[in-house]
Amino acid sequence: MQIFLRFFPSLALFSIFHTATQKNCAPKTAVFSCARKKPYLCKKFSKGMALTVSTIIEPTYFSCDVPNITMATTQPSVSVVIKAKSTVIFSSVYYAARGMVTLRDLTSIIETHCVRNGLSVAEIEILATDSDGSQTMTFTTIYCHYRCIAMNASSFLTSAFFTTATSRLTAIGCPEQLTCYLEKGTHSIKIATMVQLPNGNITSYDYSKRLSSASAHVASFSVSPESVQQTAAQAMKMEVRLLQFSVTLGERVCRFFVQRVPDVRCFYFWNVFNCKEAIAFPAATVTNLETDYSEAVIGHEFAQYDIEHAYTYETKTGNLLSLQMSWIEQFLTSPKILLAKAQNGAYPVVLIKDYDYEHSDAPGEAKSVEFTWKLADKRLTLHEFELSDGIFTAQYTEEYV
Repeated sequence: MQIFLRFFPSLALFSIFHTATQKNCAPKTAVFSCARKKPYLCKKFSKGMALTVSTIIEPTYFSCDVPNITMATTQPSVSVVIKAKSTVIFSSVYYAARGMVTLRDLTSIIETHCVRNGLSVAEIEILATDSDGSQTMTFTTIYCHYRCIAMNASSFLTSAFFTTATSRLTAIGCPEQLTCYLEKGTHSIKIATMVQLPNGNITSYDYSKRLSSASAHVASFSVSPESVQQTAAQAMKMEVRLLQFSVTLGERVCRFFVQRVPDVRCFYFWNVFNCKEAIAFPAATVTNLETDYSEAVIGHEFAQYDIEHAYTYETKTGNLLSLQMSWIEQFLTSPKILLAKAQNGAYPVVLIKDYDYEHSDAPGEAKSVEFTWKLADKRLTLHEFELSDGIFTAQYTEEYV
């Protein structure tokens, strides 16, 4: 029999094929061998299987933690469409390798969409389709371009403000605001203040206000220290000095400590959650006027052309503790910064040119930060100026003649 099969290998192949079909072998396991022992796959007789997803999909992710998604298919390719709500943000065809398809670097696709559209939260739907069927995967993504350590995305979405500075310094005149994800319904914002009375005594005053949400969405609301102080003063019917206050919304809490120093710089910046946030810190600023030009020689004379003037500002902060240093790092590396003082109804765009940043994790050790910045508008600014008091009302004397 062995000699017979050696000279007639096709009969051996038929025998093995007949046995395999009798046992209903699954596709890609029905591998047949001839006498030369060269393996191959008989696709003509393989049996189809549904597209399957082997990656476990969580309901909520930080954008930095969205995993690669692996699928098994018996088809040569899989069509993939990614949507954010009803908007298609990515589509492509993936070709299978050994029956597997992997969607990689979904983080970049989702974060690019969020940045372009100013989103902090995106509802993602992934539709994968091959000739045997389709699979739909849905999850919620919270934008975060820092790596999140020991933070649960689902609990963060419903129980935290979109900030890492839940305790911060602020100042009267700094336009503070908070951002969070609200479910549909009416929510109560509780504000607890500590104020100083004209006689020097310190007391507290608490109040609340309502915030309605017609649907689940990301909401921002103002918590300006100046507005909080005015509310407390009106309720107590006297002038008060705001020392600190806290804002509570459900499980979310943020505390503000009002600084009373003469020189406080306040900026808007977009934080790691792609939210607009205000930051205030004591600082001394030096203004430099820089001139840039090209020079040419005309005859026997030098001439300047393409002359441009610009202000640059060198700012050195006061001593900051470890928590403040972690927060100011987001400010220095933010993709967009605004000066939190409107000029002609708009907040000027700020460009950070250079900075000297050093962060120590030693408890209680304070550090200062130096950074150089300028306004994006290269035109020089005519600042408001004030005439000396009494310059037109003081009694005339002959010594000015």
